[in-house]
Amino acid sequence: MKISIVTVYAAVSWLMAIRNVWPVDIAVAPFALVAAESAVEVGTEETRFTEAFVRRAREQDSDGLLSFVSVPTEPGKRTVSTAAEADRVASLYGYEHVLYGRVAVGASYVESELALYSRESQQVQKRFFSKVARGELSDAESDLAAHLVRYAYDAFGISKHIREYRTDFGGIILLAGIGSWTALGTWQSAVSGIAESFIGVRVVPVAPFRRGADWMSYFRFGCELRYGFGMNAPSVVISRVNGFDLLLPVELCLEPDRHRLVSFGISPALCLLHVYQQTLYAQPTAGLSGAFGICGIAGYEYWFRGRSQFALGTRVAISAVLFHPTFLHLSLDVYGSIRIGVANGGNDAGKNP
Repeated sequence: MKISIVTVYAAVSWLMAIRNVWPVDIAVAPFALVAAESAVEVGTEETRFTEAFVRRAREQDSDGLLSFVSVPTEPGKRTVSTAAEADRVASLYGYEHVLYGRVAVGASYVESELALYSRESQQVQKRFFSKVARGELSDAESDLAAHLVRYAYDAFGISKHIREYRTDFGGIILLAGIGSWTALGTWQSAVSGIAESFIGVRVVPVAPFRRGADWMSYFRFGCELRYGFGMNAPSVVISRVNGFDLLLPVELCLEPDRHRLVSFGISPALCLLHVYQQTLYAQPTAGLSGAFGICGIAGYEYWFRGRSQFALGTRVAISAVLFHPTFLHLSLDVYGSIRIGVANGGNDAGKNP
């Protein structure tokens, strides 16, 4: 039961953390297209204004900090053109922000008005305007997209967080911890896990492979030495088990903010198992065996003063080592970490507004 409660708690924590790592979503409703003057025919280029605008906005958001999704077409419903309709769509589909607008086509011009609606504040946060000659429609698409992306970066605090995240990243993490382990499968009836300890190092790259408004994700690499102590199960001969594991983990790390970190890793493993046995009518025997295996790791860390300081973490690890039969065991650990050699952002930080 203890393992079940800890596992469920860890799973809930990971899901809550992962929920916060996605980019800011902006749902784009098809813009209402109207003829501003009589006898004006709306051309093919104007009918594709919404699609072209979204494409331009994604180009402007080169870091992928915003996510543009299309509002589904509702049969029998008119195009979203008011805040009340935007609120209905946001509530229906669970959107936080809905962008809607009106594009008026004249004989020699195209006039556009877009509105960004917030479900949280239940009002239009910002309006964007453009008026260009009909032959310059691509300028309107680019101009409106640039204004939207720039506003979103400022309104949602994206620019500020990018500067923060680019100024203290990278370095080496030293960690040490203790825990308990449990044999699984065939070994469960013969060996009872008592305790384990481990020390390790992780290398964090200077730049994450993806970052968002207040999150980042990256791979880190390392080396770890783990020691586990166990005893025989009551039904077998008296024995002591000492296990030594060498791990070379590769971990995918997700940081929802500057304090929390969720990691998922996999590692090849070299296991040395020393078994001491004391039988009733014979001399004690001892043997050393070695085998390769694989280990999966999932963990959660909390960095108390930002990622350049120190952290406490907890993790679950399951290993399969190719003894006969395969040695399966589950570990539950707590550990402390410190980070050294943090890089400053240098010129890279200047790439962001």
